[in-house]
Amino acid sequence: MGAILWRFKSSLAHQSETYNHKWAARGYVDALRSENSESNIKILSVYPGGMKTHLHDEALPADFDNFMEPVYAARIVINNLKRDNPETELVIKRPKVQV
Repeated sequence: MGAILWRFKSSLAHQSETYNHKWAARGYVDALRSENSESNIKILSVYPGGMKTHLHDEALPADFDNFMEPVYAARIVINNLKRDNPETELVIKRPKVQV
């Protein structure tokens, strides 16, 4: 979900269901965070950019080679959780491609 905002502008054709679910999930997390704002429960969300997963097996995006490996995102999430004050909305962008 991480790349929702910047990808939203780039390619909407045949993506309405995907974006609809992503925005619904983000809204749900925001509501949970708001409902728990006075408790000691911390709601964290992670929004990774394009990931190299089997989700794309049937139709690879044109830039699939530039998508990140899941282990890359996992390391960032783990490092965030180890912080004294982790980011509550962690956006993980794809690493820059060396040309």
